[in-house]
Amino acid sequence: MANDGKRKAILGLLALGILGGACFCGLSVVWLVVFANKDQQLAVVSRRDGRAFGANHTTEECVREGHRRGVPCSVIDAMCNNANADFIDACLSNTSNPDMTICDGAPANPALLAEHGYAIRVCERYGWDPDMDTTANNVVSAIEHWCAVNR
Repeated sequence: MANDGKRKAILGLLALGILGGACFCGLSVVWLVVFANKDQQLAVVSRRDGRAFGANHTTEECVREGHRRGVPCSVIDAMCNNANADFIDACLSNTSNPDMTICDGAPANPALLAEHGYAIRVCERYGWDPDMDTTANNVVSAIEHWCAVNR
């Protein structure tokens, strides 16, 4: 009889574990769908704002505004940093007279390996500390991507 009780307890715990795992998987899917949709909505708004800002501002002003908007983003907040990169991309793409010197020395393929010297030069140009300013690193990455696409 004692073995029968242990067997029922083990089966009960196993069933509870399976049910918990299924709930976790279901909630994970819901979470992904909700946040993917929010990320897409944020991208649309950020691109719209970037185009509007870029229409009346210079390349330098787009970069500075992108940095200003990125300051509230934490290092691990991918949604915020992606939205800011979308803003910068749209802003730079919509300036009436883009200053392509911002791309001088930018890596041809930023996805492979960022050119550290380029990042330092951009930070110096705008007065940012590349070692302490995480926002600057995100802005430089957005600029590198924009340069790679728009050369």
